[in-house]
Amino acid sequence: MVSLRAGTAYSIAPLPKKRKLILQKKQTKIAVLAAMKHFLQEWRSSIHLLSDTDLNFPLHLHKSAELVLVKDGALTLLLPDLEYTLKQGDLAVIFPGQVHGYKTAASSRISTIIFDPVFAQDHWQDLETRRPLTPFLAAKNVDHDIYYAFERLYRKDLQGRFTERSAWVRLIMAMVMPRLELTSADTAGDRDLVYRIVAYLSAHYTEHITLDDLAKRLHVNKYYLSHAFSAKLGSGFPNYLNCLRCDHAKMLLTSTSEDILTVGELCGFDTQRTFHRVFKGYTGMTPREYRLSSEKNDG
Repeated sequence: MVSLRAGTAYSIAPLPKKRKLILQKKQTKIAVLAAMKHFLQEWRSSIHLLSDTDLNFPLHLHKSAELVLVKDGALTLLLPDLEYTLKQGDLAVIFPGQVHGYKTAASSRISTIIFDPVFAQDHWQDLETRRPLTPFLAAKNVDHDIYYAFERLYRKDLQGRFTERSAWVRLIMAMVMPRLELTSADTAGDRDLVYRIVAYLSAHYTEHITLDDLAKRLHVNKYYLSHAFSAKLGSGFPNYLNCLRCDHAKMLLTSTSEDILTVGELCGFDTQRTFHRVFKGYTGMTPREYRLSSEKNDG
């Protein structure tokens, strides 16, 4: 018995079993629809377009595939033991899990497409299990339709048309993959310290992590680890970590409507002030300026 009004008592009867079952089914349906909506949002944001000038980025890896088209100048593609100089019209093709980086000696202007391997459709299994012997196509081997597809992808009128964007990515990969000579992915790198550093930080850079934490995770002396960063990755630990975080921020700023504060938090920055300072040091612009500049260029 529950008293709802002074002097009056009411009895609340339990829900009938049938009504209770309907309610449970409705709640389950709502939860499923919410999960599907979240999945679709994640899936639809898994094609990222970036434009960069004078790119310098240390060795890293990620689960996505990556295409980098050199529009002007020259870009050095870095692999753990090799370097390739890419010139205007050349196209770098990076497979998921492949350690790579970039360096600009004088000047470069590039367009980058980063996408989930599933968008390559018939070629996704090769992307996951193999590697190109030479991870780029020289301009003379790049079909002109690939250049056109890049231009089409970057047009502002495609921003909200995900189906068309994914179709252009599939078309590009359908033309790129037959031109690559592939070999089995080398798993020996899993035992190499550089690979272990890159793999761990690529997966955990959004978390609070120190050099001591990383040394413990990798079971390596922290002073030896610090030396490895300088000698093998060409960057100190803090700079390397901030580079990964800023690159992630660039993606979120150009492909989502998340507010600036949230972007910084999602990328692992402790405060908005730190995010602004580090991001401006890395890009020459504040996060807000970078977003506005990207929107202007897309137009």
